[in-house]
This record gives sequence, C-alpha cells and structure tokens, in this order.
Amino acid sequence: MNTTVSMPDETLRRADRAAQTLGVSRSEFVARAIERYADELERNSLTNHIDMVLERAAVDDGAAQAVVGAGRATLSADSEAW
Repeated sequence: MNTTVSMPDETLRRADRAAQTLGVSRSEFVARAIERYADELERNSLTNHIDMVLERAAVDDGAAQAVVGAGRATLSADSEAW
C-alpha cells in the first residue's frame, strides 16, 4: 500500500542516512521504525497498566508484616511435623 507522510526535511535526511547505513530502502526503514515505536508504546502501556493494578492491590506495610508473622508462626508450629 502506498501512503504519503509529511515530515520535516531534517527528519527525512536522517531517515535516508540511516536507511543507507542499514542497506534498506527508505520505505523499509520507516516501516521498521514505526513497528519498533508501536511495540515500545504497547509495552509501556502494558507495564503502566500492571503498575496501576499493583498499586491498587498494594497492602500497607503493617498488614504485610502481620501476614508474614502469621505465616512464620504457622510454619514454626508445624515444624515439628516436618
């Protein structure tokens, strides 16, 4: 598919130099760059989403310590059975 894209002259010159260095056409270089940038945005979006969910589910430090203490007490009580 042919598409026309407008960009600043300097950006086009940089793309042409990079494409030449890589030995690919301008179209191939631009397609790869777009794919790479889109992948990066998707990864960042997923990472940000995971971070937000973890923040919502975060347990305050006191509660976390209580859970750890209860777990250790349970393991201690059961240690004789091991």
